[in-house]
Amino acid sequence: MIDTEERTEPDDEEDLLSLKATPGAPGLTLPEQPDLIDEGDLRNAMAQFNPLAMRDIATIEKGVEHFFLFNGSHRALIRVDQLQFLRSADARFLAERRVAAEFEYLDYNVQTRRLTRTPVLIRPASLKADQVAKVIRGCIHGSLCAVLEWIADRDDDLYAMEEKGELARHIGSQLHPDGNEESGLVAQLSRLSFLSFESILDGTGARTELCAPLLSGLRGPVADLITELSDRSAFSPKCRLALDRRAGQPPLLSILPDWSLVRPAALSLVEMKEGNLREIRSELEWIHLLFVQLARKILLEALPADEAGWIERRGISQDERYLKTIRSHPSIEARFAAASSNFPFADAFEGIIREQRKLGKIRVNGLVEILLQEALSRMNMRFEPVLFSKDNFTVNKSITRMYSNEDDLYEAVIERLMAHPEVLKTPERRSDLSAGLYILYRANLPRAFISARNRRSFLHVMARESGHPGGIYDFARIATDNPTLQKEQLELSRAIKEWENTLEAEKRKKEKKARGGFFQRILDFFLALFGQEKRKERRAEDFSEVGALTGRRGVIVGPRQKVRKIPPRVEETIQAVEETHKGFIWLDEVLKHLPDPKLSSDALGDLLFYDQEGRYTEIRALQNQRRVFIARENESSREWLTSTLDYLENLSRPGPEIPDLRSALQKRLESL
Repeated sequence: MIDTEERTEPDDEEDLLSLKATPGAPGLTLPEQPDLIDEGDLRNAMAQFNPLAMRDIATIEKGVEHFFLFNGSHRALIRVDQLQFLRSADARFLAERRVAAEFEYLDYNVQTRRLTRTPVLIRPASLKADQVAKVIRGCIHGSLCAVLEWIADRDDDLYAMEEKGELARHIGSQLHPDGNEESGLVAQLSRLSFLSFESILDGTGARTELCAPLLSGLRGPVADLITELSDRSAFSPKCRLALDRRAGQPPLLSILPDWSLVRPAALSLVEMKEGNLREIRSELEWIHLLFVQLARKILLEALPADEAGWIERRGISQDERYLKTIRSHPSIEARFAAASSNFPFADAFEGIIREQRKLGKIRVNGLVEILLQEALSRMNMRFEPVLFSKDNFTVNKSITRMYSNEDDLYEAVIERLMAHPEVLKTPERRSDLSAGLYILYRANLPRAFISARNRRSFLHVMARESGHPGGIYDFARIATDNPTLQKEQLELSRAIKEWENTLEAEKRKKEKKARGGFFQRILDFFLALFGQEKRKERRAEDFSEVGALTGRRGVIVGPRQKVRKIPPRVEETIQAVEETHKGFIWLDEVLKHLPDPKLSSDALGDLLFYDQEGRYTEIRALQNQRRVFIARENESSREWLTSTLDYLENLSRPGPEIPDLRSALQKRLESL
């Protein structure tokens, strides 16, 4: 059990002002860009350089082409240090003459745990400013992803240091220049800026053109940030982890307009193992203690002895009083500012106090998330609904005493289960809602329906109450090339048919029972004697079966009746060409790469055109030049059409068919 008094007033308070350094973890606004100069002006601008420098210009254009080819990958751009004939000092000249745009991105080195700056040059073949802006946006997005990966690893490093009791020492050491423990108060105050995220950016040498949109994105709404980054290849699971750990809050805490801290990971503030709760003190809490100690120290020096008797020598309970005293004595506040190179200490102290006070609520949210994950873990590899109720919700009593009562925690978990997008849920109807919820992972419903014969109607209702108006029929999809999914879908369709037949049989049984009566039974006897009843039942069964077989409810009941016309080896080659050429299936490329080419261009075109699954569509405008197909879903994808047009517009050596191809895709985009 954790002593709450110790949590707020720790007896083991460390003096952060005398700690030695220890090893440890170390909607974006874009700058305006002009169009670039064309080939004629380019040669004049490059006249002062070695003629071979034109090769570097071609290489820069090729880098932009690859940027669009690889879905906006900033690492495809040509770095300044990769140039063979132009020096890094020439980059500014090229930018000033509009030969190429100069920009940069941040990279993250997982071994050194450091962010580094990488300058690049940008010259799209189109020379258009909007294309330059798209590349710059890609550099900013890539930099945001690098920062998020750094934050994710930094979370782990801070946790490890706190586990070893080294986090406080690590933070305090940053106020000691060159490891000098004896540095005075003035030196310590002057180094407060080094605690901020902005100081990390300054250490990379990144310019304002990159830093400003980075800070804007990291301070803004997380939903906007995810929208910006979700289609980027650099948006790795580690990036998403850094965001998820903060429970929907921005990665940065903006304490001052130009002084931010990395927001503590909500899920790392409290830890529960086997029902035992353990609080983990965050970096923010240690920084809060650091500011309290600084404020105490300067007040003791600034105030006369008879006015300083109220100041306690330890603890953090007087933090707001320290701040109020500083505010009420302009001379003391001015002394803070002068000693800290005009760092607004009081403003920063106020912001840190405000954020530190919020950590209690954040810890509760983190605890509820832990309890939610425990509830969800009960559904892992389960193909039947699980009842989550008060009877099986057990929490250590120390937790409820510290944070809330058990009923509030239970209701908070229920609320999150109700909002979870991957969970099907329905209340226990034999009593009130507080008795619990039946829960099941959405992805497990088909297998549950197949195996749980006696609960199929319940599962159907469960799906309907969880956002699927069609119930189980919403989960019957067209079988794909995935053998496992095909097998499951066919089994599901058979299970649905069995269920429908069972419902129909039960309905007839109830109707027959409802008819009742002596004379009705005699009539049924004679009908059965002459076969009329059996024919009637047979017609009902036939109707039920035909309804399922014809897919009137979208159910699949059997394998495809026809095999694919495209042979496997040809299909593999088609897919390889499609991946290499950004979604374009050039027939000449397919024929060239077939292991044993026996197909003519016309025969191959017929295979694609008459594909059994209807996966491809031909771009008719190029039929007389160079035949090409694309995936049918790309034909109506605004995202694919837009990114592909950007790529085609920036080809460094476009073929003669490219203008017609661009025109055809542009018309298709405009028609959507």
